[in-house]
Amino acid sequence: MRESTAESFRRPITVAAALARGVCYERMRRSDLDARVWGVRCSEPLDRLGPQARAVIERMREGTVVSHDTAALLHGLPVPPARGSDAIHLTVGDGRAPHARGLRGHRAPLGPDDVVLCQGLATTSIERTLIDLAATLELADLVAVLDAAVRRDGSLLSRLARRCRSTWRGVRNLRRAIELCDPESRSPQESRLRVLLIEAGLPVPGVNVDVRDRRGRFIGIADLYLPDLRIVIEYESEFHRTDPRQWRKDLRRFSRYTASGFLPLRATIADVVNPAALIRDIREIMAHASDPR
Repeated sequence: MRESTAESFRRPITVAAALARGVCYERMRRSDLDARVWGVRCSEPLDRLGPQARAVIERMREGTVVSHDTAALLHGLPVPPARGSDAIHLTVGDGRAPHARGLRGHRAPLGPDDVVLCQGLATTSIERTLIDLAATLELADLVAVLDAAVRRDGSLLSRLARRCRSTWRGVRNLRRAIELCDPESRSPQESRLRVLLIEAGLPVPGVNVDVRDRRGRFIGIADLYLPDLRIVIEYESEFHRTDPRQWRKDLRRFSRYTASGFLPLRATIADVVNPAALIRDIREIMAHASDPR
């Protein structure tokens, strides 16, 4: 059979499948093919998770399931970007877990309700994915994933709570995440910031609260709100800073907050990465509020 052209590699293909089609191994070592996923070649960048996982799992033994960070991404859940791109996670119920470049293998028992089809791939269910992630994610990141999942399925919390009655790695982390879960949160960074403030000992903020002036006129929706201190905390992504129209809209809203006796605070990704300064500012406001002098 003639050596394959780039057309043969337009979609991800395993090395074994290419060899079976008559492609010589030297062809698959050329730099025009993306080889970042172990045992897979493609003429297009392998930067889409679905094709990566599908190509990899084809060479795994039966019963291998996409799991952990990869499963969360396939389900559309917001795992931290740095984690979601580091490897494809696979779980087997028994035998040796797969390990190779671009893969991260796990071995764990999987119940019949723990596996679903997602984008055509055998994947851990959202419930089981959260259980797996509880052992590896920081609390704030776990809550961000949980908030997003519960927005889709309100009964998820009760099912997870039942599974938290037993002891397993990560169960304490998930129990705390369930306590902190608030599906009213509209973005992962809002969720992460809320958890960081609560874990620092600050009051539990309201989430996406309608803020009105003393006459009852609507001012805006606060991402996070501390009513006793009249503090409005708005998380601002890069879009808020770089889009002129949004920037002007934000300035007008903040002016209305201030004129109505509220104290608006801006938070950015820097405050999520290191919330110390924001926490200090809120504590100083609390100290002044409790001291009448």
